[in-house]
Amino acid sequence: MKKIKAKIINEYNRYLISFRNSIIKELRSLRSSLLKEFSRFSLLTSREFSRFSSLTRKTFLYFVRLKFMKSKKIRISLLNRYLILFIILLFSSLFYLSIPTLYNHGQLQKDLTKKLSQEFNLNTALSANIHYKILPSPNFEISNVLLNTNDNNKFNDYAQIKTMKIYVSPKNL
Repeated sequence: MKKIKAKIINEYNRYLISFRNSIIKELRSLRSSLLKEFSRFSLLTSREFSRFSSLTRKTFLYFVRLKFMKSKKIRISLLNRYLILFIILLFSSLFYLSIPTLYNHGQLQKDLTKKLSQEFNLNTALSANIHYKILPSPNFEISNVLLNTNDNNKFNDYAQIKTMKIYVSPKNL
């Protein structure tokens, strides 16, 4: 069992080293290309740029190696730090996606009606039955929607939709 664990740790360390080396290689190529661009405009001297680039590299590697999660009292292995970081990112993204559940549905109904009339020239009668769903993509599901294309506010039932889904970009939540 110890041999298997040692092999897994060795493979994991080899992977991390190769990942780090590839990142350093990319940063060096980025540095050289940026140095060429900045030298054309002579905004920074090469010495100032090298200080800026080393600071950027140190900051980036600080986060890649997860040094901000080190504690002097508690020792956490690198694998556990990555696991903790993954769990934190997962829960924070789920929390971000669940923000629209806190919206005032009355105000949301008015905003959706206004946007549908302005952008698509559709007069709509949205019901107050609005649900927010995260999967498969963030969307609002509205049931019993009446559509009318006339400019007057009379609804002649041009279309009646049982359930209408309005998909929202995760960037615009």
